[in-house]
Amino acid sequence: MKGVKTLSMVSEETLNVVLARLLLRRGLRSLGEARIHGLGIRKPDVFMVVNGVKVILEGKYRRVGVKEELGEKCRERIDEGLCEICISVEYPQLSFSSLFPNMDDVEKSLLTTKMESNVVWISAEGSRESGWMSVGIDDLATLVRNSYTSIVTEDMLGKAVASLASTLNRVAEKVVQIPNVDVLVMRVKNAMGLQEVSGSAEENE
Repeated sequence: MKGVKTLSMVSEETLNVVLARLLLRRGLRSLGEARIHGLGIRKPDVFMVVNGVKVILEGKYRRVGVKEELGEKCRERIDEGLCEICISVEYPQLSFSSLFPNMDDVEKSLLTTKMESNVVWISAEGSRESGWMSVGIDDLATLVRNSYTSIVTEDMLGKAVASLASTLNRVAEKVVQIPNVDVLVMRVKNAMGLQEVSGSAEENE
């Protein structure tokens, strides 16, 4: 009958691809179910890069124990160094007016559906989590951006750069026999943007 909704058996892979497409339209560089260069044979459900920070989204249908499964998967992604932020998404069962929904049908359904989501990200104290929350597509896009802001606010990147600058200085002290080593170190620092970090660290001392 026209207008009657039916439960869907759309695959999780299809949901991931459509979700990536919707996030792309909201300004996030996202790929769904794609083999990513540099990640080996692993194929994240959705892969994003936000200002150089790698974000992976893992999505599964709602069922008993799936939240724990998604959380473990996200922690594995981070521990393996595949991303700095991993977002779990629990999809509800979707309903359609068609027995054979296409990608546009799935997109329309996701646009009007609330999902459950949890964020895991790396921090100076180890991995941290946001806790599960109900989100729509626009909320999820905002969540991705806010997660990036959180990791940058904790100055993870700044600490890493300062540590690298310190390491370069220690290496320079041990290879003083190399001609013009000071010039070499200076050029490396300039190329990596470390001069300002190094200078500010000396001022703080």
